[in-house]
Amino acid sequence: MINIRLKELSNFLKEQNISINILWLSSPDQLTFLEVFSSKITAYHCLDPYESFYPRLALVEPEMFRKADVTFVTAPL
Repeated sequence: MINIRLKELSNFLKEQNISINILWLSSPDQLTFLEVFSSKITAYHCLDPYESFYPRLALVEPEMFRKADVTFVTAPL
């Protein structure tokens, strides 16, 4: 489900002709951002080993890896 605030922000950016060059995401739970915002480049910064702390996030993280144009990892995989 797309957060209504994200959709409102996306609409505002479009109305103002503001484009996103780099969409920088830092958690797999931000995967819905990719449904709302368009960008030239999507970067994913893997901060934590989610399978240890948040098993639910670990399930969607592979999709984040696939959809990101570039991934930065500062946590053990």
